[in-house]
Amino acid sequence: MAELTPKSFEENRWVRWVRIDRQIFINEPRRLAVDFDKLLDRNGLSEAFENVLEPEQNRDKGFMILRKGWVYVFDEGAEGEVSRKETMALLTSKDEKVKFKTGKLYPREKSLFGVGNYYGVAGKSGWDKTKAQIRSMQDDCCADCGERSNFLQIHHKVPKYLDGVSKIYNAIGLAGETDNHFCHQDWNTMAFSNHWIFPGIPIEAVPNYVFNKKKVVFPSRR
Repeated sequence: MAELTPKSFEENRWVRWVRIDRQIFINEPRRLAVDFDKLLDRNGLSEAFENVLEPEQNRDKGFMILRKGWVYVFDEGAEGEVSRKETMALLTSKDEKVKFKTGKLYPREKSLFGVGNYYGVAGKSGWDKTKAQIRSMQDDCCADCGERSNFLQIHHKVPKYLDGVSKIYNAIGLAGETDNHFCHQDWNTMAFSNHWIFPGIPIEAVPNYVFNKKKVVFPSRR
């Protein structure tokens, strides 16, 4: 993991983040699929995270979208409102130009799949328009590795073979083979083999409205 710095806010990508006291760490590019416990363990931060005093205030974790000065902060095992307020205050102190799209706790599924349309593209229709909007919104940068793409591929978070809807809240832009990156291929593999959905949550946690069918029967895990 790398420490969050003002330069990080210039990026365009999703990140997992962990706050320990006044330090915020984010996953390195193409490590978004590694869960929090493994990220902490690999970077020698597990003990520090578990043993900080007053954990309600001094530790926190979640997902963020870093998007050219905008930070979208999502809930994932937050310690509570006090902890999140401390995190938001620390983010602001790192760069006064940072703007927040969400400033309070939201349920994970509401945040990750955009109930209320946090992308701000209500009224648009058609998959081609959706793909164009995502490429524009992400400034042609991959949401995983952060690299700019010549032709960003649009990935269904819940794949179509599991009846994932072709809606903007179920779509994300990822670099593909044409850019000599394999982010899109890797996430397809994880979805197919492990039922692991971008940005790294089990498919069982996905709300029903992301599927075309109201009742979803998941294939057995491989």
